[in-house]
Amino acid sequence: GDWQDAWDDDTVDDLGDELDGDEAMDAFAASGDLIAQFHDYLLEMGKSEGTARIRTRALNIYADFLASYYARSLAEGDYATLDECLFYYYPRRGMNTSAR
Repeated sequence: GDWQDAWDDDTVDDLGDELDGDEAMDAFAASGDLIAQFHDYLLEMGKSEGTARIRTRALNIYADFLASYYARSLAEGDYATLDECLFYYYPRRGMNTSAR
């Protein structure tokens, strides 16, 4: 969808390198479908394309984490995995990114 067009090609390549196995790839694909639905919902609610893109992009890190380490989709995430992602995974992954 449109939200995918905004992804940086290097980011997409990095995500693909981390996923191992069919279960993880299926989980990431299921999360992608959910993210696309959320993007469409935001647009239907009158949000701008930029706002929808920013809000859906934020979900990609959690979706990548769930698929890579637990072979789960966003629908299968829980508080414990969100906590682990935010406080352990994200700081390591985001260290070499821009200030934004």
